[in-house]
Amino acid sequence: MRVLHDVEGGSAKSQMKKASKEGAEVAVIIGGEEVMEGEASIKYLKWKERGGEENKHEGEKEEGAVQVQRRVKWDSVVERVEAYLRECGLT
Repeated sequence: MRVLHDVEGGSAKSQMKKASKEGAEVAVIIGGEEVMEGEASIKYLKWKERGGEENKHEGEKEEGAVQVQRRVKWDSVVERVEAYLRECGLT
């Protein structure tokens, strides 16, 4: 699993575009609110491309969105990402 860390900053939208352009399947987002709650947001960047269903992984999605995002506790981030990658046949 290759991990990239964006230290250049920019808006969340521009960072997600950059991650998608780099070929990322998943983005793990840890912002101020997530830190306070002991959580991270996992964004599945190629959800629709991979045949994702609207309610799979209990993700939240906007109508017509091609990405799904879900907040999880820190101790389950790796497990969730690995499970998603396995389901997509990427591991």
